[in-house]
Amino acid sequence: MEERADGGDRGPGFGEDGSLRRGDEQGGARGRAAAPAESRRRSPVHSLPAHVQRGHDSRILHCAAGIVPSSVVLTGFQVTSRVFLTWAVTHSVREVQHEDSVLLFVVAWTLTEIIRYSFYTFSLLNHVPYFIKWARYTFFMVLYPMGVTGELLTILAALPHVRKTGLYSLALPNVYNFSFDYHTFLILTMISYIPLFPQLYFHMLQQRRKVLGATGGYSKVE
Repeated sequence: MEERADGGDRGPGFGEDGSLRRGDEQGGARGRAAAPAESRRRSPVHSLPAHVQRGHDSRILHCAAGIVPSSVVLTGFQVTSRVFLTWAVTHSVREVQHEDSVLLFVVAWTLTEIIRYSFYTFSLLNHVPYFIKWARYTFFMVLYPMGVTGELLTILAALPHVRKTGLYSLALPNVYNFSFDYHTFLILTMISYIPLFPQLYFHMLQQRRKVLGATGGYSKVE
């Protein structure tokens, strides 16, 4: 440390007049610029897919209004699970945003919706090419397990960070006299996939036999 004339200490980044040296000014500026640049680094789920998912939430209303021929209950389950994975897990636990599992379920969701809404669009035109109908009731056999695998692996990767930070957890004592452990909730969510996913998957298998085995028409299916 340099000794000032008035007896005080002058920091290593200061000149004789007490002002910040130019090199340190530039270094500080670089540091400040680097921080926002680092904060701007996001996984695919942080930007476009997250905002697309917001619009996708209206699918439940579309089903209820009969705009699209889907089951309200099954659609509600799918949309709710995607909102949960997007915001309550991947958006909230940034450490998992660059996991390969995130890319896995984002790709599965994207391809599923491209096929689904291509099918809906041609159905509104009263002309569904056989390939579109076949893709609608065939590709799910790979895309659904792919998406679920990505979702479960992402939740699994988030568990250590949730436990360490206590994210969304509420411990006793508190003014509400209520406790909530988000870590345990995530584990229970993973367990819930065991009874729920097979129901959705076998429902789609039944619809596949029904639709692809029919001579024509377009029934109210998921």
